[in-house]
Amino acid sequence: MYPLSTYPSPAHQASESIADAMFFCGRSWMAEAWAKTKARVWTYRYNTPNPTSPYYEIPGDVQHAAENWVMFKGVNTGNNGTFEFMSLNSTLTAFSHELFDYWLSFVRSKDPNVHRTNGAPVWAPHTMDRARIVLEDGVEVNGTYVSGCFMETETVREKERCDFIWRMMEKGMN
Repeated sequence: MYPLSTYPSPAHQASESIADAMFFCGRSWMAEAWAKTKARVWTYRYNTPNPTSPYYEIPGDVQHAAENWVMFKGVNTGNNGTFEFMSLNSTLTAFSHELFDYWLSFVRSKDPNVHRTNGAPVWAPHTMDRARIVLEDGVEVNGTYVSGCFMETETVREKERCDFIWRMMEKGMN
């Protein structure tokens, strides 16, 4: 399911297979289970690497919890409650406001779209096609922030990998 020939390095291959089993597949499985109860569910894929992370040397690889740096406006958490501050540039600061608006809108109204940032895309609910928003930093155009976020659906390849992991889990439980 993870042929090395499709990855730029063994580190990418290992990272993706572990992330699927630990994080990504669970997102879809839980969202589908909740959606079957008629609950409105929103899922996302965060796609902005943390350049201050020690794992940043794997280009294009966005580590688990990479969004914390942007969400906490430049604070990287460390061991035992320690932290290190690395300031955000203007684009990432605008992106952090966009993320806050989605999260706080959800808290205030149970819908991430009601109080979203002007110009931010509508975050469609998860459906059986596994729709999700990609939370990605935008760009500045003539001094104005333009969102980089967009909607996507889970790829066939991702679904096949998650189905494979599910079968392995079921086999292990029996």
